[in-house]
Amino acid sequence: MTTNWHTPFSVSDPLTSTLLNTKLSQLDSGISELNDTAAGAYYYPSLGENVSAGEAGYISIADGNGYKLDTNAAAPGAGIIRGIFKTTGPMGSTGKLQLTGIMDGFTGLTPRQLVYVDTTAGALTQTRPLPTSGGAQIAVMEIGIALSTTEILIRPRPISYEKRDAMALNDTLVVNHHFDNAGHMRKLYCFNTAGGGYRTHQVEVGWWSSTHADMVNQYGGGASLEVSTTFKCLRSAGLSDVTVVVELP
Repeated sequence: MTTNWHTPFSVSDPLTSTLLNTKLSQLDSGISELNDTAAGAYYYPSLGENVSAGEAGYISIADGNGYKLDTNAAAPGAGIIRGIFKTTGPMGSTGKLQLTGIMDGFTGLTPRQLVYVDTTAGALTQTRPLPTSGGAQIAVMEIGIALSTTEILIRPRPISYEKRDAMALNDTLVVNHHFDNAGHMRKLYCFNTAGGGYRTHQVEVGWWSSTHADMVNQYGGGASLEVSTTFKCLRSAGLSDVTVVVELP
């Protein structure tokens, strides 16, 4: 952060209105920066694509650039560092990603309700996505909570990648997610959702070599397994409606 926002006067400077206005403008910029610093923490990445102020974004683990958060089921766009872009900028410019604190300038928010990343990259919604049986994978990316109709308290939570389907014995489900080296941070869950009740009946999840669990998983040991997790059903009668979940920070 800058500590001296104006160029000091010298004894030879003529005391003119133009000079005074220049100094006042520099001080105004300094006050604005102080207000920003008080409002939250920021990251200033090179932008890997065009972004707009108010869009949800992340810092890529691969190249360190800033991108819009993307719930795309085939190749989700996300990383450990997440927030909302404070400024608009083209690809290649320096962006400003707010990581925590309060951001104003939104419209139509419902106060005291959570805010998620929508299915359009970078867009926000207050409707939590839910998986449907046989449907596409979904990603629950909670980015903050609405304090008013125009303000969001930014506080990203772990991302939940979810897929729901019927599984016969030895059937597999693959969940794609953002990078997790050798499975060090991911948490895995499996829920029997037959008969209603989303996430009401948890199913035991064991290692791939297990012969006792109802569901086993495989990850780690290869590049593709750093961005995906495979679940396999071992229950002889199968599971008529099951939701598998990979949760990552």
